[in-house]
Amino acid sequence: MRIESSKEELLAGVNPAASVVETRQTLPILGHLHLTAEGEHLQIIGTDLEVELRATCPVAVAEEGQVTVPARKFLDIIRSLPEAAPIQLSQEGERIQILSGRSRFHLAGLAPDDFPRLEIGDHQSEVSLPQEALKGLLERTSFAMARDDVRYYLNGILLEWTGNNLRAVATDGHRLALMDREVAAAPEEIHVILPRKGVQELERLLGDSEETIEVTFTPSHVRFQLPGITFATKLIEGRFPDYRRVIPEANGHQVVVDRATFQQALRRIAILANRKTHGIRVAVREGTLVLSAENPDQEEATEEVAADFSGEPIEIGFNVDYLQQAIAALPDDQVLLHLWDSQSSCLILPAAQTTPKYVIMPMRL
Repeated sequence: MRIESSKEELLAGVNPAASVVETRQTLPILGHLHLTAEGEHLQIIGTDLEVELRATCPVAVAEEGQVTVPARKFLDIIRSLPEAAPIQLSQEGERIQILSGRSRFHLAGLAPDDFPRLEIGDHQSEVSLPQEALKGLLERTSFAMARDDVRYYLNGILLEWTGNNLRAVATDGHRLALMDREVAAAPEEIHVILPRKGVQELERLLGDSEETIEVTFTPSHVRFQLPGITFATKLIEGRFPDYRRVIPEANGHQVVVDRATFQQALRRIAILANRKTHGIRVAVREGTLVLSAENPDQEEATEEVAADFSGEPIEIGFNVDYLQQAIAALPDDQVLLHLWDSQSSCLILPAAQTTPKYVIMPMRL
């Protein structure tokens, strides 16, 4: 293999491919990228056996071939090279030489035939949707995913495609995030669980444009086709819990507050919240929402926020981090809280819309 490329074009492929490679691997070759020079393109593949990313960038190919290179070292070298000087890559057995200006590097690779690939299988359904639609759904729900939960089906996001409605749901058992988006109709109902890493990589890859992406579903994988990039991830097997049972009807005592003011108050009150429980008290009374926190050092904080509320006073405990993340994800300037009593979950909505929806369980303080 022998090619020449600019730093910008090479980085456009190496950067996303290297991002899926884990620094600590059980198999040494999983710490490498697979490079294939063919025609007028260089294909770069990175994988950890759960996700796989294939990036294609235009290069001048003098000699076709394939090789593997250590992902992190290769990325760091390309990043550090001068902007203007062209970059030449040439293969020497299982080693690769990198030349640019007066810089010369030799990296040791592994046998390219040993590089693993995801066995995606035959597709069952194929749909398309704008990048910004999927990105918005993931960004407004992914914070509620569980992390390393033994209930493995919670360590990801449920995607439900019914007719022309695409729904994303995430929960860790203490809170829930749900968002709907109208998109092009799917040929059949789709219910899949994307794993945490797949969600995080997609959030990095997707843009805010109306440009469409192609999504292909198989029984065990899903593949996303973006310009110059093909990203695939395994799906989580298992039955996602019946989330509809924990979403209360929007018929509680309504509290409307300014989102920015509420955010700032939560940020300040969190400073003195208990570091282990992260619990704070939320008390509502006519015209006012009062936040209070205390910790084992006998420190206290109180914040008052103007609120549109009338009715009997309610006091309830919440994890302040859960509140902050939900409020930050709302798209509206006004926040609508539905509260019932100190033992019931809270339903959080944008004041002028019905989606997204956030449910947070109360805490005992």
